[in-house]
Amino acid sequence: MTHLYSLPQAPARALEALQQKYETSDNPVIVVAVAAAIVLGVGFIAFLTAMCISRGYSGFGAVVDITWTNPFSANVTFKCI
Repeated sequence: MTHLYSLPQAPARALEALQQKYETSDNPVIVVAVAAAIVLGVGFIAFLTAMCISRGYSGFGAVVDITWTNPFSANVTFKCI
């Protein structure tokens, strides 16, 4: 039987179970690699933005053009804006 006072605790228990599942990952190398890739990507964009700003531009931009025909193609154009 579920008591009324235990109902608000159900979402908290579900959140704890979810956190436990992901905190005890079977392969921590993947977690570290993904985190490192995100940090390096953000750092690279920050570096390019700083380079553009130091040269008098207002920032850094990228234009992505994706074609879904066969074969798949994607063009990315980077520029100072």
